[in-house]
Amino acid sequence: ALRARAEFGAPGAACGRVVSWGSSKWNDERAKLTRPRSSLTENQSLWGIKSHLAGSKSALISHADANRATSKSHSAFRGAAVAMAATTGATLTRTSSSGAYAHAQADSETSENRDVPQSPAHKLDIVLYQYEVCPYCNKVRAFLDFHKIPYRTVEVNPLSKAEIKFSDYKKVPVVLVDGEQFNDSSVIIGKINRLLDGQGDYEMNDKEQKWNEWVDTRLIKILPPNIYRTARESFQTFEYLADASNFNVFQREAARYFGAGIMYVVSKKLKKKYDIEDERTALYEAVDSFVDAVGDDQFLGGESPNLADLSVFGVLRSIEKYDTFGDMMSHSKIGPWYERMKELVGTSSRVSEANPVWA
Repeated sequence: ALRARAEFGAPGAACGRVVSWGSSKWNDERAKLTRPRSSLTENQSLWGIKSHLAGSKSALISHADANRATSKSHSAFRGAAVAMAATTGATLTRTSSSGAYAHAQADSETSENRDVPQSPAHKLDIVLYQYEVCPYCNKVRAFLDFHKIPYRTVEVNPLSKAEIKFSDYKKVPVVLVDGEQFNDSSVIIGKINRLLDGQGDYEMNDKEQKWNEWVDTRLIKILPPNIYRTARESFQTFEYLADASNFNVFQREAARYFGAGIMYVVSKKLKKKYDIEDERTALYEAVDSFVDAVGDDQFLGGESPNLADLSVFGVLRSIEKYDTFGDMMSHSKIGPWYERMKELVGTSSRVSEANPVWA
C-alpha cells in the first residue's frame, strides 16, 4: 500500500480499504505457515507450489523462506497489477520484470453447428496468442466466431509473456496463420477477411472505416475508467481478470488483492488523460453515437454486420461480466443492436487447445 501511495499519490479512503483488505488477506495466508505441514491441505499449501518469481523454474518457497518471500511480494504485486491492466486496454508502463512461467493452455469451446461456406479462410491453421479478456483480442475472436472460422488460442501470461518469446512484438493479439505471424487486431482481421469467398479485394467504405477506427481511438479508451470506476468495481474486475488469465497461484492472488487498489487510482489518471468528465456518461454517449450511425438499419453494414459492427461487438462483449455492461445496457440505446449481433455471432468457433510454438 505504501509503495502504491508513493507511486501514484494518495489513493483515498475507498482504495485504502481495498489495499488494506488485500494486506490482511496476505497476512492470513502467512499465518497458515506456522501450522505443522501435515495439517495443510494440498490447496492450502500455497508456499509448497513451484515458484518462478525471479525467473527460476526450480525454487520452492519453504517455511524457512517465508520472510524472504514476503519481502519480494511487493514488487510482484505491483508487476501483476500492471500486467493485468494491460489485458483491459489500459496504457501503463511496466514497473516490474518479475514474472513466472505458466504453461499456456487455452479453453476449448464447442463451435455452433450450422452450415458455413468453406472458403480458403476456413482451411487455415490459425493460432491466436491472446489475453482472454483483452478487448483487442475480443475483436479478433468476434470476427472469427461470426464467420465460423476454426481457431485455437494460447493464453499469454501477462507478466512473463513466455508464450510469445518467439516474437519481437510483445503485445497481443499475435496470430500465426499457417505459421506466418501477424500482429495487431485490425491487421489480423483484414488479412483473414481477404481470404473469405468474394472478399479478396475488399475495401472498407468511408463510414465503415470511420467507425472501425473509432473503436480503437475512443471506445476502448473509455473502458478502463469505467470498469475501475469505484473500489468495488475495481475489485470485481480483478476477480474475473485474475481467474481468466494465465497466472500461477501467487500471481493470481497478487493481481486480485493488490491490482484492484492500484488500478482504482490509475483509472483516475486515465480519466484525466482521455478528457473524460464522467465515465458512465462518456460510455453511454459513445455507444449511442454508434447506434445513431446505424440508424434505421439492422447493422452499420445494413442487413448484415460489417467489420466495424464486429469490432464494436467484440469490445463490448469483453465487459459482459462487469457492472459497466449492465449499466450500459440499461442507460443507452445499444441493447437491441447488441442482441442482434449476439444472435448472429453465435457460439465460439474455437475448436481446441493449443500449445505455444516452443512447447
